[in-house]
Amino acid sequence: MKKIIVNSKLCSGCKTCVLNCSFLHHNAFSHKLSNIRILGKEERADFKPTLCIQCEERNCVKVCPVEAISINKNNGAVIVDKDKCILCEMCIDACEYNAIRKTNDTKGNEYIAICDLCNGDPHCVKYCRLGALKYE
Repeated sequence: MKKIIVNSKLCSGCKTCVLNCSFLHHNAFSHKLSNIRILGKEERADFKPTLCIQCEERNCVKVCPVEAISINKNNGAVIVDKDKCILCEMCIDACEYNAIRKTNDTKGNEYIAICDLCNGDPHCVKYCRLGALKYE
């Protein structure tokens, strides 16, 4: 199974990955709507792309009380069924990588945001010009 590999040393904090993710999923350029976030300090030029790394533990899947989180059989990505999700945030608490969060879509509806690997063609990787993100 392929995963997104993060090399924080190469990240400039440009947030091109963030904007491309939000545009693909919501047709809007928005930091808030993206499934990837860039954490860090601009004054030190220290940035860390943060997204679901499709970890082996899959604690988010295990703790979901309504089985709204599952694994895509085609690409191994963690996916959230928004119709089943009750927004209990147990998945957020279970993720030791700080890669899941609750946010609002363009219509104000709350949902759980998690990387779905763009159906095997992650746009964050495709548009990362410095190579901080790789899909291997």
